Amino acid sequence: SQAITEIQSGQVKAVAIVGDQATLDMRDGTHQLTTVGAPDDAFKKVVLDHNGSAPPERFIVMSVQNSVPSSGMIGSILLLLPPALILGAVVWVVRIVARR
Repeated sequence: SQAITEIQSGQVKAVAIVGDQATLDMRDGTHQLTTVGAPDDAFKKVVLDHNGSAPPERFIVMSVQNSVPSSGMIGSILLLLPPALILGAVVWVVRIVARR
């Protein structure tokens, strides 16, 4: 693909892979988005091969995140829901007993 050609020719400064998407920060200051597919090992290998043969000032900085966290906030709320319901039930029972 075009992204691989640009990596091999040294036009890319940094690559950020998130899931099956990669953002390429180009040396001219522009950015490109490309799909790397799953698994992304072949794409990462192209970057590592480039870094193995390029001078240090032309290395590509690569960051990899397996996937975008999608349920962080929802998961936290769901974890807190049962204790909150139990606490609410205890408070309700205490108030009923206190009225008697």
